[in-house]
Amino acid sequence: MPSVHFDSSVAPSADTQTNTQSDNQTDTQTDTQQMPQVVVQSNGQVPLDENWTHIVALVDCSGSMTIVNPQNTANELTKLVREQSSTRITTTLATFSNEYKIIKNKVDGKEFMVTASEINPNGPTAIQESFCKIIDDTGSELAAMNDVRPSKVIMIILTDGAENASTGQYAGTQGLNLLREKIKHQQEVYNWVFYLLAANLDAVSLGKTYGIPESCCITYAHSQGGCSNVMNSTSQALRRMIATPLAQLSANRTAVLTNTGYTNIERNVSMNYCVGNTGSNLPMPNQPVFTLPAMPNIPTIPVHLAMGASVTTSMSNPPVLTNLVENLPALATAMPHPADNI
Repeated sequence: MPSVHFDSSVAPSADTQTNTQSDNQTDTQTDTQQMPQVVVQSNGQVPLDENWTHIVALVDCSGSMTIVNPQNTANELTKLVREQSSTRITTTLATFSNEYKIIKNKVDGKEFMVTASEINPNGPTAIQESFCKIIDDTGSELAAMNDVRPSKVIMIILTDGAENASTGQYAGTQGLNLLREKIKHQQEVYNWVFYLLAANLDAVSLGKTYGIPESCCITYAHSQGGCSNVMNSTSQALRRMIATPLAQLSANRTAVLTNTGYTNIERNVSMNYCVGNTGSNLPMPNQPVFTLPAMPNIPTIPVHLAMGASVTTSMSNPPVLTNLVENLPALATAMPHPADNI
């Protein structure tokens, strides 16, 4: 693991977590340290349980998240955690808009369940402030564990917009720099893994400003289907990460994150507006164009299907338009969301 010297004068409050990932080990174990699959430290520090992963989800609940359907998002979050069944999982869920809240704390992954009312969208997006606070709160929780701690801490951030509401020390460039320091500290000293899931912006570029590796950042289509797809992609990435031994992650973090991060297929799927499509939302070259019958004097509307064909329909076929609406790209993707100002 890289050697890191952290200046306590600027250390995030989460730095009280004891560094338990020293390379030195001993054959002398206390009764507490004789648990199966526990990495024992020789310097009196708290041991790590190789079979225990703690997942922290920070979910954007700003007004614009209404578009991805809170009930569907709640179901997908529940499934994401419960699918990680190969090891012991505990989960903390926090939400943010202009207000940061911890909704569930250290819940057994097998019992984890999210409801739509718990992630009800409202307000603007204070992502820098909330991100800093969840890092601090998680670090404090881990520091309070004196017998054994999870060997991996995975933090997932789900958002659909840029920062616009953080206050005080968390606002502006000062807040961004503070967040970068906290993320860097937890990555380099404690091997935390961060996943950034973002719509309406380039997740890789945003992750770069935060200091999160490109392999752990993914952009998703701003729709119910897009959110489902990115949750499925993230579930696959988590399985690969959780299956990686702690020693391997500590010894060669960059290579591990590259090998376990999002694949190109997972990225492509996540950019689809419908569930399960694999490819571009735009028509593929040389695809046939079909024309549905239209009433005279009623203008026709071209519609591009996510599966790669084109169709022309008209207002005389409202049932067809209704069935296709989820396939349509969000025309205002790059525009600010008025709902964020509610």
